[in-house]
Order: sequence, then C-alpha cells, then structure tokens
Amino acid sequence: MSTASARATHALGAGVTVRPPRLLVAGHQNEGSAFDAAEARRLLSEGALRRPPFPAVVVYQVRSGEHQQTGVVAEVSVTDYRAGRIRAHEATDPERVRQLVDYTETARLERTPVMLTHTPRHGLREMLAGVTAGTPDVYLPEEAHTHRVWVVQDDALLRAVAEELDSVGALYIADGHHRMASADRYATRHSGLDPDGPAAFTLAALFPSDEMRIFGYPRCVAWPPGWSAEKLVTALGTAPGAAGIEECSAEEASYPVPDTAAVFADGRWYRLWLGEPGASGVRASLACVRLDEGVIIPLFSESGGAPSPGTHDSAALADWCSARGTVGFLPYPPSVAQVMAVSDAGSVMPPKSTWFHPKAPQGLFARELA
Repeated sequence: MSTASARATHALGAGVTVRPPRLLVAGHQNEGSAFDAAEARRLLSEGALRRPPFPAVVVYQVRSGEHQQTGVVAEVSVTDYRAGRIRAHEATDPERVRQLVDYTETARLERTPVMLTHTPRHGLREMLAGVTAGTPDVYLPEEAHTHRVWVVQDDALLRAVAEELDSVGALYIADGHHRMASADRYATRHSGLDPDGPAAFTLAALFPSDEMRIFGYPRCVAWPPGWSAEKLVTALGTAPGAAGIEECSAEEASYPVPDTAAVFADGRWYRLWLGEPGASGVRASLACVRLDEGVIIPLFSESGGAPSPGTHDSAALADWCSARGTVGFLPYPPSVAQVMAVSDAGSVMPPKSTWFHPKAPQGLFARELA
C-alpha cells in the first residue's frame, strides 16, 4: 500500500494504486450538514474524532442482520479512475458532482469513503480474519447495523496487504459514483499541487465482491393526470417493454423475481413482467434498464419522476407512495457479477440502479484535504 510499491507495479502495467489512509475515525456517527474542517477540529478536541497512527492497516467490518462484509479503508488514486482501473457502472448527475466539489473546496474534507469492490483474494481475506479476531478499536452498534474498525501498525502486515492490493487489476464502484467523480474534478482544480498530495487520492472502503449485497433501487413517478388506477395498470401491462402484469401480495413484492419489477399503485402491489431485452449484452438484460427504458420512459416522460424514499424496503416504498399519490417501482436487482461485467464493458446503467447495502455511515471515516 505504499506509493513507491504502487508506482513500481504500474511500471509493469498491472495493479491499482492504493496507499494507507490519513484519516479521522469517529466513535459515533457525525451526520450534521456542517461537518467541515472546523467541525472536525472541534470533534477532535472533544475526543469524538481521533486521528489514528500512520501508516497503518485500517480494517473495516460492517454487519447487517446475518450479512457481514470485511474490507480495508485506504486511499485510492484518482489517476486510476481516469485510466479505467477504477470502474463505474452508473451515470452521474453533473449538478450533484458540482455540489460535492463545492463542498470539498469549502470544507477541505471528505466525510464518506467511496465503496469499492474487487475480485476476492484468499490471502487478503486470511490476513483480515487474523486482524478481526482481536478487539476492535471502534465498535459502533446501531439499530440495524454494527460497525467495527481495527487500526493495526505492523510493517509486515502493511507489506503483505500492499502486495495483495497491488495485484488487484481493477476496482469497481459500488456506492459513491458522484463522490468519485467529484474527487476527479477536485484533483483537476488542484493539479498544480504535489502529485502525491491529498488531492491526487480519495478515501475508499474496499470489499471483496463475494461479500457484497445488492437490492433493487426503488423508482417513483408522478401519477399521470386524469388516469384511473385501471388505466394505469392496463398501460403498464401493455407498455413496450412489458410482458404482462398481475396483482401480488406485499410479501411477494418484497422479493421481486428475475425479469420482473414490483409496482405499487393506489394501495395495491403488482408484479410487472418485463419483455425480452431490446439489445444484446449484460446491460440490456438488467431489470432496472428494461424497466426504465421500456416502461417508465415511454409511459411517464410527461408526468415526470418523483422523489423516492431513502430505502430499498418495499413497505417503506408503499407508505411513501401512499402519502404522496405516486407510483412506485422496485426492480429485480442485478448481481454483483453483472455490475462488474457492465463496468468492464465500459457501459453505464441509469443513475440509481443499484442499492449496495450495508455501507459506511457518513462521518464514521473522514479525510482532511488541507
């Protein structure tokens, strides 16, 4: 994970550039909108944030129910993103990227790591298992998740983890496409600074792909003016990208099956069967793409989209839509392998196509850029 070893690897045309992080770690979540450099200094003085020793291996484990994923927190190179060694699978909104860059310029702080995934490496998994057998330096239990962090200063472990990560040919963005794009923009603005300085890297949490979990990302649209529920359901079932529609239970809606999307409208759940893909390739086969391009865009381009709830939960989607009189969709999620294949092909899905869960909460890790 040293810069020197990473450069040597790149001279051979292999591997990503990853280095130990200079970061702040919180003992609790710091989610305030004013979480900037001044707030970080205050939290440091109060002991709510601490600056771990450097260099160190930072191991991060998050558990949600029976699901658990373990990885490392590190700094990754913006150059790798530009070169396609850090690969995206979703399009980004330029305005959202601009807002994040403006925040970074003002705060001089990164407050949430980009979540990346990579092909599993047995040796790395064994090393992290040895670390997590010990007592964590940070233990953060929440209602739905448990976060644990280990900070280990050990030269032999640093070298071993560096060798494993230097052998990773590509990293895939799971969550944080806009944060990665804003890091690229921020680095461009500060390109005259030290090429190994803070602006040339960004904070990331790296997890093996076989420990990642994806849910369908909900969509909401405005109810078309003057449409009855019967007209809406009929239109959905006969849309260009649909193969039929049937009413289903709320329990069935919670677990969409392949080639379907659950639909909530007027207090009822429906299972929308999606037609054959309109093109070849992994991207075209995904339920979220077929739903967007074959159903939502043809039927609702005039009525427009609507905000969606900040959760993948079907019950929350139903409550949200009922309160606002909107139509909700919950597509069958892609697999991690499909997401990686889309990235490898250089394609992108529509924004908000994947809901990787769980992930690091805002403010658990932060990185100073000043």
